[in-house]
Formats: sequence, C-alpha cells, structure tokens
Amino acid sequence: METAGLSATLFYLGRLCGACFEVRCVEDLRWCIPGTLIIVTATNFCAPNYGFAADGGGHCNPPNYHFVLPIEAFEKIAIWKAGARETCSVSLTWASFGLINFFVF
Repeated sequence: METAGLSATLFYLGRLCGACFEVRCVEDLRWCIPGTLIIVTATNFCAPNYGFAADGGGHCNPPNYHFVLPIEAFEKIAIWKAGARETCSVSLTWASFGLINFFVF
C-alpha cells in the first residue's frame, strides 16, 4: 500500500486521514499503464497554493480533487513524464475509512 497527500477538498479537515483509495490512470494511452492500479492511504494534506488559479497550476486548491503521490507509486500506474497533466487523470473507485465505505465517481 502506498501513501498520498490529499487536496483540501478531499482531506476534509482531516476526516479522511487514514482513508484508503483505489487509484488508476484513465483515458490516455500515451501516459497511462493499462490495467494497473494502486491502493493509497491518505496520510497528509496537500496545501493549497493560492498564487495559482485552481485550473492553472494550483492543483491542491479547492475545489479540486487532487492526490500527491510519491513518484514510485505514480510510476506503477503512469509514465512519470505525465506529471500532473490533465491527460493523466485518475479514477477513484472506492475509499474506505473504518467501517464506512465511500464511493467516488
């Protein structure tokens, strides 16, 4: 299992710290490794950067749903050169926290 930082919208004031997410790269065969996924545990907060617009470089800014993955985890699902480009989006299929399951589509 890998770790991830979550944007403010996902982190939800710490309520999702420790939650598990299944993350896969979707929609772009140039960057995604087909048929792969990783399971990550939310361990920290990805601080917003209000010097950038949410859609112009402020990936962790509200209202974005963004994960910060270690490069070793990211390379299991995508080519590292993809970075935070829009062409390498992630699909969240489930998350669990304790006995409560959250489904994000």
